[in-house]
Amino acid sequence: MKNNDNIAQPLLANIDILLVISHKYTTDANLLLEKRKIQEWKQVFYDWFERCESKIPANFRDGIKENGDELFKELEQYGH
Repeated sequence: MKNNDNIAQPLLANIDILLVISHKYTTDANLLLEKRKIQEWKQVFYDWFERCESKIPANFRDGIKENGDELFKELEQYGH
């Protein structure tokens, strides 16, 4: 996604799946996820959103941003 300029992106779906697994296997999530990596993924998402915001239909734009905010806030509870 670092160089992706398309409005279709799988990152938030992947983060959502990772959260489902993390909820079920909390200890593993805390051992395997690195807070530094989570912050990197978050920054990649925000950079993508900034690049592609004008391409995203207005009726979806705010929802995508809010969904990203919520997912990353939840994911930031995991890791070391």
